[in-house]
Amino acid sequence: MQGLIPVKPGYFLPENVVQKMIELYPELEQIFEGAMRIGPGFYMNEEATINLANFIKDLEDENTRLQAMVERLSHSLQEERETVKALLNEKDNVIKLQQEQIADLKELYQNKDPGIWEKASWVAGGAGIAALIILLSNM
Repeated sequence: MQGLIPVKPGYFLPENVVQKMIELYPELEQIFEGAMRIGPGFYMNEEATINLANFIKDLEDENTRLQAMVERLSHSLQEERETVKALLNEKDNVIKLQQEQIADLKELYQNKDPGIWEKASWVAGGAGIAALIILLSNM
């Protein structure tokens, strides 16, 4: 049994764990090709362990980047919702003002037509002018 390297905890990964990792991250297959196969798993030599640690670090960095993006998008969405809410409130104000204008225009239109007394004064005034013209022409 000479030349055997003792396997320390943390450097040995069972085959089913490795297969699951490769299923989730196919790019890990290349890392595990550099690992030594021992019975029901893989002994991770120094190079394979460093490569796996670098891969995990890259995943953590990507996760941090994506979390920051989620926060920015969440903030943008909240601002958008506030803008839409303000816009809807302003729309309601515009509709209310338009309804007031319509009511004012209806009232103006209804009061635009002369009343019966105003028409009578026109007729009377017109008759008076006609009588004055007739009187002047007879002189």
